[in-house]
Amino acid sequence: MIATSSTKKFFAKKRRVAARLVMVFVATFIAMPFSSVHAEEAAAPIETVIHAGHLIAVPGEAAQENVSVIIEGGVIKSITEGFVEGTHVIDLSNSYVLPGLIDMHAHVTLYIGVENNPLTVLTDAHIRDKARLALSSIPMIEETLNAGFTTVRNLGDPGGVILDLRNAINQGIIKGPRIVAAMTQVSVSHGEYDPAHLGVRPDVEKTFNDSGLCDGPYECRKVVRKLAAEGVDVIKLRIAGNGEFFGHSLVYEYEDEIEAVIETAHKLGLKVAAHVASGDASRMLLKAGVDTIEHGPIAEDAYKLAKNAYFTPTLAAHKVVDPIAAQMGLDGFFDGAMRRAEEAYKAGVPILFGSDSGAVRHGEAATEFKFLVEAGLSSADALRSATVTASEALGLEQQIGTLEVGKAADIVATAENPLENISTLENVTFVMKGGAVIR
Repeated sequence: MIATSSTKKFFAKKRRVAARLVMVFVATFIAMPFSSVHAEEAAAPIETVIHAGHLIAVPGEAAQENVSVIIEGGVIKSITEGFVEGTHVIDLSNSYVLPGLIDMHAHVTLYIGVENNPLTVLTDAHIRDKARLALSSIPMIEETLNAGFTTVRNLGDPGGVILDLRNAINQGIIKGPRIVAAMTQVSVSHGEYDPAHLGVRPDVEKTFNDSGLCDGPYECRKVVRKLAAEGVDVIKLRIAGNGEFFGHSLVYEYEDEIEAVIETAHKLGLKVAAHVASGDASRMLLKAGVDTIEHGPIAEDAYKLAKNAYFTPTLAAHKVVDPIAAQMGLDGFFDGAMRRAEEAYKAGVPILFGSDSGAVRHGEAATEFKFLVEAGLSSADALRSATVTASEALGLEQQIGTLEVGKAADIVATAENPLENISTLENVTFVMKGGAVIR
């Protein structure tokens, strides 16, 4: 039989239908055993019981003695007086047990420290192969989790890999803390993140593809919408004029640019964290409704406004950068940061724990606690800054920040009472995230 065009079309259609049926069959066959396993796991979750000798369930409230924290399906099922038996028992009867820590200012995809030029590190992050950058970030992410930080707010990722890393953690592909992620930092041209300031040739600038640069309210709205579409959890606004880079703290932005960023983010359900290097900038930001002020200072006449926001003083990072700042003629860099944190705390501004890891070595973020206490915070408030207060600032207080029924089983333990020796948090002895024992 001679094949006509119509018969060819008929048999081609039959082949396509047959191919689809084969694909459906294969997909169904492959999916069946996994579905049944997941159903069995859901029907019979493993119960874990932690025997807590001293439980600081809600930092700022009295500790409970000799209680059992019962965990099922990654969340806290109940907290019971006395030590009860369970399928899997973890003995922390000689330890102080508290909520997993939250670092509100981290950069888990880079490390600068004092030994590296920040401009060189940032330039490298912009142009480096993304696969290599992501893989090199994994040890830093693991160090962060092992140090007891079960949640981090990652405020800036010049290499553009943080969203993939966040997703890989959420899917169980790699181990790491929960990541509340900003990606590129929103900044106006001529700010620190303008490639022209990173020592890059003009003809190479376009390869940076820094989608965070914007000028004027319309561009700034567009940038925020683009970042939201890409899947960020928070917007990082970097106000220009960083003294560490340029030796001055000028504000280049117009009020309508700042307002456009913050208003658009809030319309999209995103909070805004702002890198600040001057009191004038803080005043503009707080009037516009920014959610958190990073680094500081906060203008004294803006403390009243700041009570409706949060302040992350990043004291450990100031300590690291202090020698570099001194070389640039910025004497008293660390002492000034300590003084500003003390003043803000006394004025009633909510303080957040933020290590600025990336400047601070990964795994050593907890050094921030002792500086917060030295700046005048009580040990209880320092601990709250990395638990209760931090979870509220994230809008995640129903999930993390305290150890209560229905919340995630993010738990750390220390050998000593952190309310008596805050530095014991630098050496946590036990870490659990979402019911899974990390160490």
